[in-house]
Amino acid sequence: MANNSIKISNLPIETTLAANDRIVVLSANSSGPTLKTVQSNTVFTYSTLPSSPYQSQRAYITDATVNTFGANVTVGGGSYAFWLTYNGTQWVIG
Repeated sequence: MANNSIKISNLPIETTLAANDRIVVLSANSSGPTLKTVQSNTVFTYSTLPSSPYQSQRAYITDATVNTFGANVTVGGGSYAFWLTYNGTQWVIG
């Protein structure tokens, strides 16, 4: 196994693992574990968001310029603080 990796077997339907500043949620099915979400406990500004996020990754930012659930967040500098989710192409509120 590679460094910083763990072997997972016999998962319940959904498992949450926490390490350092990350919370990882895995779900299990007949094919094995599937990454459901990665959530950081770090507070970000838009410019400090992860540059290579995973789909469904979550992050909390403090400088959103929009405040509508589901809205794309494409710049920082605002005064809204929200949990964001990376949808595979964009960070969105929610």
